[in-house]
Amino acid sequence: MKSLRLLPGALLFYALTASAQPVYLSVSAGASGYMGDLQATFFNPHNVHAAAGLSLKYNLSAHWTARIGYNYGFLSAADANNDPGLRFRNLSFATDIHEGNLILEYDLVNSDNSNLIPYVMAGVGLFHFDPYYRDPSYKKVFLHPIGTEGQNLGFTKPYKLTQKALISGGGIKFKISDNVMVSYEVGMRNLSTDY
Repeated sequence: MKSLRLLPGALLFYALTASAQPVYLSVSAGASGYMGDLQATFFNPHNVHAAAGLSLKYNLSAHWTARIGYNYGFLSAADANNDPGLRFRNLSFATDIHEGNLILEYDLVNSDNSNLIPYVMAGVGLFHFDPYYRDPSYKKVFLHPIGTEGQNLGFTKPYKLTQKALISGGGIKFKISDNVMVSYEVGMRNLSTDY
């Protein structure tokens, strides 16, 4: 049975937005991190990696903004950095994540009347990942063809490397001028996979 799972990590972005009203181009940079079987705590510096994104935003009204975007992130984890009682498993993975998304933002205050604008967001995304580990000679070994959880033995169906995500989160925008904004955003992804 599949259920929605929280993406093992969050994307934290600082975005610089430039506009030719009402269309905005947003460039973002931040961090991605994993939380799951190989990393039980919310934050582990071994599992934090750079992330980046590019979005095109359209102001629908003083409160609503629609955006279409692309994000890149990298996730990894290893039992070597896990709880001492789990290190004997010697499991690890790493993967690039490429995401396309469509998101609606709602500004909690009128963006025409304030330079400090908190907002919430929700949307959908399509992401691609291909997890691997490195063997003793540091060569990449991709996990999908191996069927590490019995997929090739018929216990479960092989997972798809491109899947959907439900997106939620929020942030705060700082209006520097009519044409430039800087924002801080936290976005979470609910997935229909635990791979």
